[in-house]
Amino acid sequence: VTKCPYDISPLDMKLSSKNLDLYPSQKLYFSRIEYAYPKPVFPISQVLLENLSFLGPNDLILGLTGIANQRPFVKYLRSFNAQVKVIHYDDHHDYTREDFKYIIKIFNELQGAQKFIVTTEKDAVRILNNPYFPIEMRSYIYFIPIRVTVNVNEDEFIHVLEAKINAPTEE
Repeated sequence: VTKCPYDISPLDMKLSSKNLDLYPSQKLYFSRIEYAYPKPVFPISQVLLENLSFLGPNDLILGLTGIANQRPFVKYLRSFNAQVKVIHYDDHHDYTREDFKYIIKIFNELQGAQKFIVTTEKDAVRILNNPYFPIEMRSYIYFIPIRVTVNVNEDEFIHVLEAKINAPTEE
């Protein structure tokens, strides 16, 4: 079961397991997404944003998403002291020149002691390879790397995966 809350209870895991009606030979694992420190989308010499927790109430994050479910990402951004405004596009959005003009217009209109655009790792790939993102804005855009972890029995899960990967294949 993916994208579970960090604090999912053993009772909730047991109830989920019962609802899935698994065979005795099947194992069920619960995973969650963990967010890491922001990284610049474009390689720059000076990193201006090392940790979102350094931002205060007079600072601003413009969240930029093109993912199916933006809620966990936005919730994560809002867990810090900075003000947060979000621009959301549909999943797999291909950013256009007009999109970037709009994003930069909104960014420039926002008031904040420090301002940054923070996007998802998935969107960072699209933005990095997009010729329309303005060069002068490159030092202001960061992405949040994610890591998927298994809530319980992660070592067992990895062992099971490795065994399946390394098992001889039938031809």
